[in-house]
Amino acid sequence: MERARELFERLEIDGLAALERLLAEEEPESLFLDYKRSATLEGDPGLHRNDRENLSKALSGFANSEGGLLIWGVDARREAGGQREVTNKVPVPQAAAFRTLVEGALSGESIPALSNARVLHILEGAGPAGYVAVLIPQSLIGPIRATRTDKYHLRSGSSFGIVPHGVLAGMFGRSPQPIIQPNLVAYFTQLNERRDAISISFAVAAGNFGAVLASKVFLSAWMGDLARLERAVDVQVVHAGAYDLRRGGLPGFTIVAKDGVELAPGGIDELCNIVVTLPATYRQSIRFDFTLGARDAPPVRFYVGINAETMNNLVERLLAARVRTDEIWETDVPLM
Repeated sequence: MERARELFERLEIDGLAALERLLAEEEPESLFLDYKRSATLEGDPGLHRNDRENLSKALSGFANSEGGLLIWGVDARREAGGQREVTNKVPVPQAAAFRTLVEGALSGESIPALSNARVLHILEGAGPAGYVAVLIPQSLIGPIRATRTDKYHLRSGSSFGIVPHGVLAGMFGRSPQPIIQPNLVAYFTQLNERRDAISISFAVAAGNFGAVLASKVFLSAWMGDLARLERAVDVQVVHAGAYDLRRGGLPGFTIVAKDGVELAPGGIDELCNIVVTLPATYRQSIRFDFTLGARDAPPVRFYVGINAETMNNLVERLLAARVRTDEIWETDVPLM
């Protein structure tokens, strides 16, 4: 699901350029990606039955697997006699209208309905033709049945196979797990009063997107080259009564929730504030590598950094005004 979400967010940010890059890199159909041509014509009052069936099977198959991304407006097929998959753009005639039809059909194309699927459309040039992408999350509520086929599907390779309900029920019978995801909170970056040092600060937060309580939430960090600068990094635990900070001689630190502290489903905790203080003459890149997780939850690895070019221009920018942290950091997680 992480790869599908990453691709969807690229499409949200960069639009057509991200889609063309995806096709140029020959990203094939896979466990988390499916391409489809649209059969709905301009002016149709609803989705064509082929599009409804494709949506229904994708909702079931991706939700019963690990989630995935469905993109309409791309034709994908194997070369004759070969293993290479060829993809070509075949834009949906009315992309915005097609997106509206998809959003209207979502609640009726699976049982139970998936309320957290996300849809976007991308125009080809000035439009109205374009592409529609649907991000389908993994189901946390049990097996999902496709309304159109009245079957339970599972993503296998680049297709949606049919699976007996009993098999899926056994898979979903395992104990649910917390799903821990990171967020960054952006603060201001500024020069000190003597203007000989830069203060850069941000916070790391943990959210529980699973269906059960999360215990022993933890965050570990590796700071690399920053360890060479004495007292360059100050780590402040936000909830000292709930989380312990351990920091030794190595260039890193660990934060672990105390016994009995749990993060509720839908809850978010700000784990720590990180303040980096550097000489105004500092011109090298900086980087933090983090691992975030909880008991019985798979860990998530992510990074936060500033490249050397940005550091080189930072002092001049700060002399003019304060700079928000989210304007300078490079990261692969959301900034709040």
